[in-house]
Amino acid sequence: MAAVPLPNVPRPFDAAVDSTRPGFVARAWDSGPPVATARFGLWVFLASEAFFFAGLLAAYIVLRDAASTWSLPLDRGLGVAFTALLAACSLTAGIGARRLAKGAHAPGSRWILAAAALGAAFVALQAYEWQHLLESGFAPRASLSAACFYVLTGAHGLHVLAGVAWLAVAGLAARRLGARTMPAELAVLYQHFVDAVWVVLFLVLYLLS
Repeated sequence: MAAVPLPNVPRPFDAAVDSTRPGFVARAWDSGPPVATARFGLWVFLASEAFFFAGLLAAYIVLRDAASTWSLPLDRGLGVAFTALLAACSLTAGIGARRLAKGAHAPGSRWILAAAALGAAFVALQAYEWQHLLESGFAPRASLSAACFYVLTGAHGLHVLAGVAWLAVAGLAARRLGARTMPAELAVLYQHFVDAVWVVLFLVLYLLS
């Protein structure tokens, strides 16, 4: 029985096989613009931080639903002031990052340092709120709601403080003509994250409690 010839169907190009054969040239595949390692690493870190705060908020919600009484004697006016400070901080930091990206190092540095000052004002105002609450008897051991409040706001306050230090260092370093803008860009991205976390905390602690 004679063999039936198979139809001559062109085989798909295989770079691993065909690139080494005469007459074939390996195709170059464009996967898009490269991602800076530092930026990618920060996004991974921020993802882990998002899980951290999500866990704290989940524990807060569970404990609040299980408690028979829950009281947070917080001043919503202060909460609005906190939010305004961090919103201004994010806006100022963003302007500074754009100025640096355009090569305007001196103006960009000033905007970044102004953002650091706004973040520092947030931390100072939070210290004032804590002092007022402690003097009124709302201490961490006073109730479960008080303990949850100090854990949430304390964890976030430490993150804001770290962001302030990062912005200050990056802003001072960006003053030099020709300095790398990546440190400032990363600091601004981190500050945007902690400011977004505060919006959630403001809703949960000051508006919905």
